Amino acid sequence: LAGVALMTFIIGVGMAWLVSAYDFPGRKELEWLLILPLAFPSYMMAYAYVGLLEYTGPLHTFIRELTGIQINGPLVDIMNTPGAIFVFSMSLFPYVYVVCRTSFISRSREVQEAAYLLGSTPLQTFFRVALPLARPAIAGGITLASMEVLNDYGTVKYFGLDSFTTGIFRAWFSFGDLNTAIRLAAILTRMVMLLIG
Repeated sequence: LAGVALMTFIIGVGMAWLVSAYDFPGRKELEWLLILPLAFPSYMMAYAYVGLLEYTGPLHTFIRELTGIQINGPLVDIMNTPGAIFVFSMSLFPYVYVVCRTSFISRSREVQEAAYLLGSTPLQTFFRVALPLARPAIAGGITLASMEVLNDYGTVKYFGLDSFTTGIFRAWFSFGDLNTAIRLAAILTRMVMLLIG
């Protein structure tokens, strides 16, 4: 949860600032392409990344055919906790991106222009003006992404990781203990309420 919160913050805020503060070729297209990961559930992205990086995947096959070097195993082992953090972050950063982009474009535009007129560099303006004004938007986006992580079952099950959601399903279906599943779900609900608070 902490890893995904950090990664979605870095990617979402960084991309939002990039497309709202700078003008470059392809910016308009990139603004909309950065929203696309929301169209795919996290578990589908997990399957896609594993398929892309496994030994028989297209990336590994291309490198073998291009260089002739035989590499045993996958190029990158993504079936672990850091891999799950990466997949969740790539899937959920648009929550932070969308709200931060809106904040950077609308709420803080006049204040940013005033900072530029007073001699601030773009980096100083980002850290001293835009980022503090976007804190509520950032908190909202990270909260949404965090709740998605707590809620997810498919990705963590596919990666073989233990989480609250897999524990709830295991208690309910494997052990037949509905009371423990209900208690775990109540703990998860309290965690969500703490996140929102």
